[in-house]
Amino acid sequence: MNRRGFQIAFAAGLVAMTGTAGAGGSLDGTWVLVEVGGKSLSPDAGRAPNFSISGKEISGFDGCNQFSGRLDRPGQIAATEMACMGNYIMIPLDLSDAGAHLKKARRSGDTLSLPASGGFPASVFKRG
Repeated sequence: MNRRGFQIAFAAGLVAMTGTAGAGGSLDGTWVLVEVGGKSLSPDAGRAPNFSISGKEISGFDGCNQFSGRLDRPGQIAATEMACMGNYIMIPLDLSDAGAHLKKARRSGDTLSLPASGGFPASVFKRG
């Protein structure tokens, strides 16, 4: 393999490995929030925020409300509008453009690290 071929193969492998090839195939499944801003969630934190991806579809629980939509349609993710009271942890995922935010994620096995973005803290999810 020549140098150019190696660079292309390496870049393609890196994209596939990190999940930045798009929020579809490599991130399919359910991801449960386990860490926000470097702090682990406590076991008594209640129902943990999570999301599931299937192709370009995303759905989940943001810590208060259910949401669903398509990753390829920014601004089109719909959510219930429950009046949530008390302490709850909100999902640190930019639902206004979840696809773009998830393209910045790094995946290592069953761990998904999402960088801080647009006022949302860095976070870590585990495959659920």
